[in-house]
Amino acid sequence: MIRSNAMPAVKTQADGRQVLDLTAEAVGKGTHQLQVDLSAVPAAGTLYVQGRTPGATGFVTLDGSFDLTDATTHMQQVTGFFDAFAFMPDSLTAGVGYRVTVVSGDL
Repeated sequence: MIRSNAMPAVKTQADGRQVLDLTAEAVGKGTHQLQVDLSAVPAAGTLYVQGRTPGATGFVTLDGSFDLTDATTHMQQVTGFFDAFAFMPDSLTAGVGYRVTVVSGDL
């Protein structure tokens, strides 16, 4: 089964860390495709991704941050057990917004 979850609104650097909770989706071990959409091409910016394992209280930073200035790196896949992802922009050009969509499928 494939499930899609997206941040409810476009966010900027000033909004800080954003959490996309997947617990209502009862996602098991699967592949999670993360896609970042931008309101404009930034001069600077990185988006770090963290994942939380079901039952855990904290998040762990995942390998493979997004260089938001490179139009070819706005999608990546992560495999594992996750019930939430957190996204943290760093040095993102002021006024540039981002929105993340996570599409998950069971293995």
